[in-house]
Amino acid sequence: MKPEGSGWPGDEIRALGWSIGRNSIPVLKQRRADFRVCEALVLPLAISPAENCCSYLLLSKQGSNTHQAVAAIADFLDVPAEEIGHACSKDDDGITQQHLSIRPTCTRRTVEEFNTRHHRGTRWLHLAWLGQGNRAISAGMTHGNNFRVNVRHLDEKAAGYLAKHRQITHYLLNYFDAQYFTGTPSRRTTEVRAASRWNEHLRALVRDLAGGDVAEVGRAGQQYTFTLTTDPLIALLREVPAIPELANERPTVAQTRIHIGTPTTDDAYPHAFQCELSFFLPEGVYASSALAQLLGSNSQELWIS
Repeated sequence: MKPEGSGWPGDEIRALGWSIGRNSIPVLKQRRADFRVCEALVLPLAISPAENCCSYLLLSKQGSNTHQAVAAIADFLDVPAEEIGHACSKDDDGITQQHLSIRPTCTRRTVEEFNTRHHRGTRWLHLAWLGQGNRAISAGMTHGNNFRVNVRHLDEKAAGYLAKHRQITHYLLNYFDAQYFTGTPSRRTTEVRAASRWNEHLRALVRDLAGGDVAEVGRAGQQYTFTLTTDPLIALLREVPAIPELANERPTVAQTRIHIGTPTTDDAYPHAFQCELSFFLPEGVYASSALAQLLGSNSQELWIS
């Protein structure tokens, strides 16, 4: 139970975000380095050489999605792309890191030669040798992702509140984000429809619990209903933690702990501030949706070409 007269952790930040106002529109992804994500995965490293069945690599990249990066690595190693294992796909609008598995004949020297050819310019790939293991990486092995996001174009009030709250507990509605519908072309129509049904069902639940105390947001042709305070999310988490018939019992509400850096002068926008937020999200929970629910419906996400 929450103490009498107090809000849930994060309510003050949430209220600030939804009332930042017209003069302060938080900006995400102004530069690629503003959005960094690293896959969280504990690798099953081999204890003895006899157990080795693959080599593990950490792929860092900028300007390419996972499919493009894996194709470039496969071409360099002269192996089929299907032999390179990975647990998830990451897009090209930030700096991302994820784990790969490849045949055990791939060596440190091979990795160094690859890096020499590909670590250049604004679009680059870099591999780090992590060792050898007894299990190839496959879809679904990841536990989630760690994020480090620099938020820009904050006014003095917003920067002051963020400086005050060094850590906050953030509850968020677990929608399929707009990038799900505009991203991977290989997704089947049935999968997209299932995700849309989930979002519509979740929107209805939120409106029932929060009444008129919500914000209706449109992003990339999708509609989202966000709450202005945390209380309705706690009620939803308690009453409907999952919807068994939809999205494989996907949780309706996710929770994360956000660590807040020291706000500094924004070097991209005069008279504004920037602040770095770092947090972990389980697999399937979208950082852009989490930040939209924290910062407010007027936050702007830039897509770098």
